[in-house]
Amino acid sequence: MVEWTGSLGGSAVGTLPLTAAFLDEPFEPSPYAPASRLFWNELLLDIETIPELAASPAAREIFASPAFREERERIERSPLVDYAAAMSLKWRVLEPLDAAMTAADGARRTAFESHRRDTPGFADYAHFRAVTEQRRRP
Repeated sequence: MVEWTGSLGGSAVGTLPLTAAFLDEPFEPSPYAPASRLFWNELLLDIETIPELAASPAAREIFASPAFREERERIERSPLVDYAAAMSLKWRVLEPLDAAMTAADGARRTAFESHRRDTPGFADYAHFRAVTEQRRRP
């Protein structure tokens, strides 16, 4: 990020914490009150650069749909960030992308499985987020 900013003439880079946060109601989407300081915030994923997009007809169909494009444009035009709407929109595509990645054999799935296996707390955190989402409370 520093190199890219410098190439554009910038001389400083500042970021909020990029850690996992609760981005859905009834939680406050504060980067300073993360759900975990050990995992990244999925809101920061750039869907268009995820390789599984090319391999997932379901994800491409959602991503190209008029409803998705209209919602994305509405969110991008808003003067304030609607974190819950942005995350909801992103999850519509992330779920079929995950299905495509886990259904395929290859280097990315192998790397993911290794990361999952070798990262302390990975399964516990995934379970925590799933239960929190399901119950809609911390």
